[in-house]
Amino acid sequence: MSPMSHTINAVNGFSSVIETCSAFRGWLHSLPVLNQILIFIGLVALTVGFFTIIYYIIKGAFALSIELLRASINILKALIQSISRHIHAPKHYSQPTQRYRPVTNRVFRPASQIEANRPLNSKMEAPQQIHCPECGQTFTPEMIQVMQEQHHVFCEYCGKSLEFVTA
Repeated sequence: MSPMSHTINAVNGFSSVIETCSAFRGWLHSLPVLNQILIFIGLVALTVGFFTIIYYIIKGAFALSIELLRASINILKALIQSISRHIHAPKHYSQPTQRYRPVTNRVFRPASQIEANRPLNSKMEAPQQIHCPECGQTFTPEMIQVMQEQHHVFCEYCGKSLEFVTA
């Protein structure tokens, strides 16, 4: 039988699945054996490929949904911890204090007047702690030593130029 002798008349559609399968089997048996084997191998390969693709699509969908669930749980945990820390944090109702004088109250004197008021051979007494008026940081021992020797120092933290004036 030639492959063209078993044609399917699809004008009115198939009357049943059994007729379709029998028509396909008749067409397949009319082919040479080598072609039947190749068609069978191709159908098996297509079926395996199809189910492999479906498997990885489903696996990816489940992995994505699990990761989204984990991320949402972590976000909720962080939100709950943040709210809990905010609720249980100690309340500070003290008024902020101003640690420094306002800039407008500073008195600037010329360097010549400062030099005139300073005794020539006076040794500056080292205070226990000196704080920078700009940033409030405590002077390091090196900064205090430079100030004792030169009466002028730069703050190591903010870079402000400071001059020690004895009253």
